[in-house]
Amino acid sequence: MKYRVVFYLRLDCAFRRSYPDMAKKALGMCYQRSHCSLRCHYLGSAKRVSTLFQDRLMMAMETDVNRVEYVIRHRGAPHMRSAAVDMPIYQYLLLDVISVISLVATFCICIAYFTIMVVLRSLSRITTLLFPIGSYSKLSAVAALRVNVTCSAASDVSVSAA
Repeated sequence: MKYRVVFYLRLDCAFRRSYPDMAKKALGMCYQRSHCSLRCHYLGSAKRVSTLFQDRLMMAMETDVNRVEYVIRHRGAPHMRSAAVDMPIYQYLLLDVISVISLVATFCICIAYFTIMVVLRSLSRITTLLFPIGSYSKLSAVAALRVNVTCSAASDVSVSAA
C-alpha cells in the first residue's frame, strides 16, 4: 500500500496523509484543499496519467491472445521459462546458502568461546600468582583443612583432620 502511495506521489496525482491526521477536522481541510486550491493541479495530473495508461497499441484482451499465440508459435517458448524450474530444491529454497551462513556463524561463535576461555584462564592464573591462597587466613584455613566425616552404624559421627 505504501509503495502505491509513493508511486502516485511521484506521478504528482496524490498527496499523503498520515493516520494520526485522519480526524474529522483534518479530513475536512484535506477535502477543501483538494477540491478548491489544488483541484486543477490534480485533475491535470490525473488526465496525464490516464492518457499514459490508455496509450496502448492493443487492448488487454488482444495482448493476452498475442501472448498465447507467441507461446504456441515457439513450441512452449522454452527461452521464456524461469530458471527456478530447472533448479534442484536445495538451491531453490537457498538451503545451500543458509547452510554456509550457519557454518560460518557457528565457527565464529566457537572461536569467540575459546578465546574468552583462554583469556579467563590466563586471568585466573594471574590472580593466583598475585594473590596466593596463603595470604588469606580464611581461605588458607579452608584449603589446608581436610575434613573427613565418617558415620558408623551406631550413628556416631567422627570428624578427623587429615
